[in-house]
Amino acid sequence: MAFLGWVDPIEPLVERAAVLVMTSRSEGFPMLALEAMALGRPVVATRVGGLPEIVADGETGVLVAPGDEAAAARAMSRLLADAGERRRMGTAARHLIVDRFTQGVMTSAHLAAYRRLLDRADTARVRE
Repeated sequence: MAFLGWVDPIEPLVERAAVLVMTSRSEGFPMLALEAMALGRPVVATRVGGLPEIVADGETGVLVAPGDEAAAARAMSRLLADAGERRRMGTAARHLIVDRFTQGVMTSAHLAAYRRLLDRADTARVRE
């Protein structure tokens, strides 16, 4: 295991990684986690920002409290030592991405949201 600091571009490392670790103190929408999950990698992450929305604890990865380095280290060690668990979580992570975040799924969800908004606008106009 190596800690490399800032790396650019990051994609080649994610492709080689067995597990992605994101111990952020704050996080918006974690694109790197999505990219790793799309490659079938489980994610060890802190419960901040959008991470708990995509990392299902015990299913697609492991969530730990922000600042709990010991819990993150235990999760990393467990996943690195247990190839079966790592594969199971990685496969579940990949399925989650395919089911919720592919272009077709996202496009359909956006179109459905726009249709609902337009229907509400039409209904509001009829009431006037």
